[in-house]
Amino acid sequence: MTDSLLPQGVFLPESEPGPPLGGGDLIPMPPDGPVWGNWRFVPENLTLTWKGWYEVDLEAINTAGAMLDWIFHCNGNRDVLDLIAAFDAVLKPQANCCSFGSQRPFSGSKLAKEYRDRKFPKRKPMGQKLRYSILMRDGFRCCACGVTAADGAVLHVDHIKAVSKGGSNDPANLQTLCFDCNIGKGAR
Repeated sequence: MTDSLLPQGVFLPESEPGPPLGGGDLIPMPPDGPVWGNWRFVPENLTLTWKGWYEVDLEAINTAGAMLDWIFHCNGNRDVLDLIAAFDAVLKPQANCCSFGSQRPFSGSKLAKEYRDRKFPKRKPMGQKLRYSILMRDGFRCCACGVTAADGAVLHVDHIKAVSKGGSNDPANLQTLCFDCNIGKGAR
């Protein structure tokens, strides 16, 4: 399948031929991002990917017609309903482009960026004052193993609930951990 046969904003990986709409070898999917069936939102490049094969460039989708092109392209594929759900979540077509029969353009780029910013909020930096107050509150001691800086440990201020999982810089979500305990914990 050539790119010229695909709807606007749809690209195939250059090194692989496109699969039939229901099978074929798969390219690994991005591990993060919201998922609708086999469709994933990729925040780094503002795309929806299907099983790693197709990419819908959300910045290029600026009309209801562009969304419909993609939906018709997937017609007959059971994943089309998941694509519609993804468009609904990211582009909110009823609010942004439905206008009772007349074409109403919108900014797919703006809507995709707003969605990305809602789902993947930027981490607010933790100030030195807050960091010091947490270390002092915890007695300059690792909350997991009890080792102290006086014992030669390197102490970190750790998020109990990881920022990537919705955790904040609220002092109740922060704890002192030594390097070994912090690295062993991972993002939880």
